[in-house]
Amino acid sequence: MKLDDVLQELIQGLAHDGDTLLPWDQVRRWPKGGIDVFQNAGWIAPAPLATEVICPGCEEGCYMPVAKVFRAANGMPARAYIACDQRPEMGTVKFQPARLQQWQLTQGQLAQWIADTLTLRYSGKRLDGGNLLELGLVSGDERAQMLCLHTDGELALVAGSNRIPLVDAIQLIDGGLALDANLIRQLVDSATTGDTRYTPNTARREVRKLETAAMHEQWRKEYRALKKKRPNMSDVWYSQQIAKMECAQGRKAGTIKKNMK
Repeated sequence: MKLDDVLQELIQGLAHDGDTLLPWDQVRRWPKGGIDVFQNAGWIAPAPLATEVICPGCEEGCYMPVAKVFRAANGMPARAYIACDQRPEMGTVKFQPARLQQWQLTQGQLAQWIADTLTLRYSGKRLDGGNLLELGLVSGDERAQMLCLHTDGELALVAGSNRIPLVDAIQLIDGGLALDANLIRQLVDSATTGDTRYTPNTARREVRKLETAAMHEQWRKEYRALKKKRPNMSDVWYSQQIAKMECAQGRKAGTIKKNMK
């Protein structure tokens, strides 16, 4: 997994799930230094330790409440345990305490980073029924317009009636996050959305839509296979199993549950 993949994962996660928590089991797949990149930028922030984790005790991989956590002391390492309520004969199951770590990811944190990067006065005001976050007034070469973050569906930067997908405006430079200031000035200066010099990259958007549709179809396929194999399990259980598969592409079980039928 590369930083570009993490960037795409976080943007898609905010678009589909909104504000969310990133568990250790997801973040551990990131490349070395990835946590620092996004934490230093303010995209993510440490959250309270998780109270539920995927139990490693058997192949079912159920989410279970954390029973006990012991800090390192008297020469003993830190350790944590789950009490399995599905198979009482298993008793408590030990797991690595590092898996309790999680990070908060919110649309507000992302909007603040955009505003800070562009040195805008960010108010956090929501417009259009809450679907737009005001970022601040941006000056182009010809005019100034209020720049907003569209948060309903695909995340996009909006100025007037024009927009560009947020992912098109973010760059990874020397292992850090940056914004394409020239592209944003073009967005602000563009007179109409029909101006082909400034319209979003439709081809890229269509490719992403097709990729998302294919991913959802794979979830539906896995759901049918699991339901045939284990017909009496809940939809939550099916979605949790799919979330552990490669086809989940880092999506949460809640998102998978909405799209697996």
